[in-house]
Formats: sequence, C-alpha cells, structure tokens
Amino acid sequence: MVQLPVHSAVRFYPQRLAGAPAPDGVLSERFLRQTVLNKSKPAIITLDRILSYGELARDARSLAAHLRRLGVGHETPVGVLLAPGIEHITAQAAVILAGGSVVPLDVSLPDERLAAMLRQWRVLFTLTDAPCRERALDTRLIILEDIAVGDGNDSDFMPQPTSLPQRTHLLVTAQTGRPASRELDAHGLVGQVINRRHVRVNPDDRVGCIAAATGCAYQLEVWGALLNGAAAVVLPQNIVRDASRLTAALAQFAISILFISAALFNQMARRYPDAFRGLQYLLVEGDGLDDASLTRVMQHGAPRHVLNGRPAAGNAARSLYHEIPFAGAAAHRARPS
Repeated sequence: MVQLPVHSAVRFYPQRLAGAPAPDGVLSERFLRQTVLNKSKPAIITLDRILSYGELARDARSLAAHLRRLGVGHETPVGVLLAPGIEHITAQAAVILAGGSVVPLDVSLPDERLAAMLRQWRVLFTLTDAPCRERALDTRLIILEDIAVGDGNDSDFMPQPTSLPQRTHLLVTAQTGRPASRELDAHGLVGQVINRRHVRVNPDDRVGCIAAATGCAYQLEVWGALLNGAAAVVLPQNIVRDASRLTAALAQFAISILFISAALFNQMARRYPDAFRGLQYLLVEGDGLDDASLTRVMQHGAPRHVLNGRPAAGNAARSLYHEIPFAGAAAHRARPS
C-alpha cells in the first residue's frame, strides 16, 4: 500500500490484530464515541448551517446503511463529488462507516479529468448532489437529495468490524506537475489526531478547514477536529482567497486552530497582522515563512502557539514542525490542560 505523506506533528497508532481489544485510536469507534460524548455540540459549522455531533452521526449512519444496501463493502471505492461543507463531511463519514474508501473529487474539474480519476480507482458509486446529476461520468451517481437520510432506516446498521484494516481515502494530488495517487488507511487517518506534544485539540476548539477537499490537509483539518470532539469550521475558497474576509471569518467563528500556507501567512501578515491574535495554534506550512511577516504578527497580538512545518531532509512531501518559542506566550492566558 502506498503511504500518504504525513506531518511529524501527528500520532500513529499500531495496526490492530484480529480479536485484540480496540485501541483508543480505531477511527470508527473513536468517531462514534465523540458523537455520543458531544451529541448536542457543533460538529460542523459553515456560513449558513451548524450540524451537531448527534445529527452528524444520525445522517452518516443512515447514508452508510443506504450504501451497504447498494453493495458498498470493505474498501469499496466511493467517489464524493461535493463542495466542501456539511454534505461532503457527512458523505466521508458514511463511506468510512460502511467500510468503503473515500475518493474525494473536485466539482470544478471537467468531466474528462474526473473520468480518468474514476477509472484509476475503479469507482462504481459516487455521492453527489442534484446540480451534478447530468454530468457524463462512468459511475453510478447517488444523488443525496434523492435519499431520505436520517429517516431511521439504519436501525440494524453496524459499522465495519474494527478488526479489519481499512483503506479510508484514495487521493489524487498534484506533485511536480504530475498526478500522484495516494492511499490512507484507517490507522493512518486516526494518526492525524494531532500529537499532544505539538497541538492539544480540545472539545471546545474550532478548527478552521480552508484546504482543498481533495487533499491530505483537508483530512487533517476535518478529522483532527471530529476525532477530538472539536468543531470543524468549513470556509469556502472565495473567503480564503480574500485576506479581509478571512480575517473577519477567523474572528466571527472564533477559530482557535488554523493550518495555513507560508505564502498566505505572509500575505495576511502584510495587510492584517492582527488577524491571528485569537488563535491558540497557528501552523504555518512551508519553508517560505518571512521573518518580517512573523515579526509583524508578533507585534500585533500573536497566537499562543506558532508552529512552522518545513520539508524533511530527503522527503519533500513530509513536513517537520517546530514551534517558534516566543510566539504569543505573554499575549494569552494559560490554556487549560
């Protein structure tokens, strides 16, 4: 199995042996546990809707039961052709609970590009919405609006046994101008629960989800939140690309943890150096972090923690995070343990 490049700021759990007790890190068990512990708390927040953990569990289980009836089973590739947001995350959770593998697809790509990805992963089923109903794709389109999700039809549904290793995601990413296919298994995805030595994700946190939904970073944002009982705040790209609107959104939604590229950080720091002052953790990805930009942010109210991830020696796809020690230590009250 091709392994997905991961950050050093994440924790891995060992493979589970058949019949062994379930470790704290088994993905489906950990996710469902959070939906019980945080039933009434926000799980996903978007510009116009909030979905609680209880509602997410209800909808994901119902959709997973529907997928099972269609024939989705262990590691069946299932496309998710949806814009980032509540439906996209619900679809991901449903595919994983059904035992399948998520193939996230970009709705903005032309049909021929999507068709190539679908052929590559042999995707027979694709979850999508009504606007994509007429797209010319060689896959069975499952239109979410046509499914009575959350209607109680999952009373006998059981998630895939956690003793089975599960490939949860099949990603097609662009590296050096050429598409690269990557797989992520359930234990690797649980490994994206961020290592407490670097970032402590608490149930009262709100994690900004600003990456493209087809890549590794988005999975880190979304599942880093959901596997810890925190809220995933999904912001559309038209806000992410506008420094003024992104600054306002960080404050409006009280985002406390944010992953951001070095280029976007430098841009934000030049125009809105106080944009990050409400964050507990800011993780800046890339080796282009500008010292002057960093100084401006520190002078205008820094986050409590700033970490910079740079490519590891000999592995440009893997990042090693280190904390910038003077980042905001005096600007915030101590964070609860």
